[in-house]
Amino acid sequence: MNVPDEKNLSFPEFSPSDSQAWRAQILQDIRKATAEEKEAVYEEKMRWKTYEGITIEPFYTQQDIASIPEIRFPAPAQGWQNRQYIEVRGEKEANAQAQEAISGGADALLLDLSKTTGPINLSHLLQHMKLSQTPVSFQVQHFSIDLLTQLQQIAPYLWKGSVYYDPLAAYRSGKEGDLDSAVDLLAQAIPFTSKHPQFRTLTVSSHHFHEAGASAVQELAFLLNSFVEYAHQLSERGIAIQGIFASTEFSVSVSTNYFMEIAKIRALHLLWQQVSKAYQVESNPAYIHAHTARWNKPASDAYNNMIRATIEAMAAALGGVASMTVMPYNNNPNDALATRIAKNVSLILKEESYFDNVLDVASGSYYLESLTQRLAAEAWKLFQTVEASGGYRQAVKDGFIKEQLMQVRKAKEADLQSGKQVLVGVNKYVPKEVSEPGFSVFKNRPD
Repeated sequence: MNVPDEKNLSFPEFSPSDSQAWRAQILQDIRKATAEEKEAVYEEKMRWKTYEGITIEPFYTQQDIASIPEIRFPAPAQGWQNRQYIEVRGEKEANAQAQEAISGGADALLLDLSKTTGPINLSHLLQHMKLSQTPVSFQVQHFSIDLLTQLQQIAPYLWKGSVYYDPLAAYRSGKEGDLDSAVDLLAQAIPFTSKHPQFRTLTVSSHHFHEAGASAVQELAFLLNSFVEYAHQLSERGIAIQGIFASTEFSVSVSTNYFMEIAKIRALHLLWQQVSKAYQVESNPAYIHAHTARWNKPASDAYNNMIRATIEAMAAALGGVASMTVMPYNNNPNDALATRIAKNVSLILKEESYFDNVLDVASGSYYLESLTQRLAAEAWKLFQTVEASGGYRQAVKDGFIKEQLMQVRKAKEADLQSGKQVLVGVNKYVPKEVSEPGFSVFKNRPD
């Protein structure tokens, strides 16, 4: 069998078409009397503007990416880690949940220690577990070096995982406590864990932006501003910039705006390369963890949340994350069935849909490549605006970030109220038992 050379494939029965030809054909097919009316319909119905200020075209061609350099985004050789969330209330119960999660297909664990009322004995919590084999991330509200000291005592071998502690996120919401002391702790933690290259002690998250209604551009820009703030503060405390970069994990929320979320994660890879270049740091791949969004998961119609979570997990996988956490459809981590379904979303994408078999599967898509570049460019502009005005902390004090978030939030809530944007179970197809649909769906308020 002769296999044709892909580079020389030709289909003479199909004449090549550029964007002008496609546009002309669409205008011809619009049933209006005058050319002006057709143009009006094209602008109103065929093109739309996103919350990011980007105009989406009805079609994309090779012309749209002709000037874009070909970039392949790095992806983990074994695909993404399926990081299961476990709410820790007691060591024995959480350990049993962790063991069940691992035996059921979880690759990694996210142990939420923020809701504990007393000290946690890590030797009991991590019994029969090896951090060199199963990456464990510890989500804490108040970080202490004692956590790392305990880990060193019970696991002297190499660790995999992270500490999810982002004091700048609390700072924006007005619950910062002593931010300088918090950064002091991070400055102690990074050298402490330097001999564990697969354990990251600086988690920079965008969840608080996303859940407050941020656009993808705002989420990316403010995420980078947060990282740069940490980099400046930590370098002033004597931490080498290369060590700061190597210790960083990004944790982002992903919602159901499918193509936008794919492009958002891809844009973050691009922006990380730009920031690395600006700091003259050898560019390591960005470690990005994705978490399914909370704001769009109404309790009033919980079963639809399984579909939403699947869309979000697909976007995260195609965007190129290193790990993901899919939350239970009813947001109850103690519901065994809901937790199993959440874990299986990621497993099915790997084992049955083969999403991990192709590196950067979005590469070459005219639409996604173009959207990735537009998002990265717009986010970089906003990032630079914040840096020029004094950086992240100053932007919070001046109310700039709050104002920016509120503008987009109001637009999104207005669209939900009018029905322009549909959230099934909230503003359309509302269950009968729900007496009044709610439109303030965002979990966090910018103010």
